[in-house]
Amino acid sequence: MAIKLLFCWQDRYFGEQLNLLLSEDPRSFRVLYFTDPARAADWLRTSGETVDCILGAPGFLRGLDPSYGLPVALGEDTSTEEPLSVNMYQRRQDLVDELKNLLRAKGLLAAAAASRSQGRVIAFFSTQGGAGKTTLAYLTALKAAEQGKTVYLNLEAAPCTDSLYAPCGTVSAEEYLCAVQDREDPAHTLLPALSRNEHDVLVLPTPASVRDQSALTGPDVQFLVESILRGASPDWLILDLSSVLNEVSGRAMELADRVVLVYGDDRLGEHKRRRFLADPAFSSLPCAGKELVAGNRCREKYADGRYQVAFPYSASLASVPDVRAVLRGNPDLEKGCAAILSF
Repeated sequence: MAIKLLFCWQDRYFGEQLNLLLSEDPRSFRVLYFTDPARAADWLRTSGETVDCILGAPGFLRGLDPSYGLPVALGEDTSTEEPLSVNMYQRRQDLVDELKNLLRAKGLLAAAAASRSQGRVIAFFSTQGGAGKTTLAYLTALKAAEQGKTVYLNLEAAPCTDSLYAPCGTVSAEEYLCAVQDREDPAHTLLPALSRNEHDVLVLPTPASVRDQSALTGPDVQFLVESILRGASPDWLILDLSSVLNEVSGRAMELADRVVLVYGDDRLGEHKRRRFLADPAFSSLPCAGKELVAGNRCREKYADGRYQVAFPYSASLASVPDVRAVLRGNPDLEKGCAAILSF
């Protein structure tokens, strides 16, 4: 369910701009917008309705009964300590993202993805480059395709999938990306761009230039993901993200039901894994609460809980012409992919 948010702000320009941005994300917010604090307070007292969150100026919030909803002030900084506040002096999208992180940390936003009745979304992310994230994401897509209709979507700035599957389809990447940015009806260009490859996985064309996909924004990714879920109705949507926590990867993880954090079983991977999970801000990140830590290229079995799923070292990935043979020929690898899908 979307969060029911009452937003009150007297500056009409700022208020209308922020209200528009909040309202563009109906899966996260259902907004009640007021410009008059007295009318907003009267509505809260007399309507008999409840809201999850009240967003406004500190002075407006101080006069309200705490039982009306979680108060979040628009101020000069962002604070997760009481009283809660979000920095209004930043890009509007950054403001919204910080508000979402704050509400997620308070447990209000966590149920949004789980309540969706459409196909399940799994995002693969890592702060370690070269951990094998893309390979594991695609192998999981192969396993998912055995269970139902599966879409694999690589959202890296410079996707490289030639070693995994052959290019296919008749619509160019430039065409469908422009259609996404223009919010064109998905039935015209985006959905026809989805093609079934040799592994029975639906994929989009790979961009010819690094500039094409790197121009995507968080709202673009949300439109893309939601259009695929509604229009293609997959059982599984596998998102392969860049190894950078930015607007695109953050929005994709918000939309995901599960986020697989992939780290190599080596000294660098161990350092990166520990540092990311121990980050003081981790609980407010969009992967928090739905993360599954995966160890890749493991040369031994661990019983200390560092990985929730472990993938064995495989020398065949670089030598076989078809990655499907790797999945079918390695029971432990296939078991790991199945474990990621089992929720």
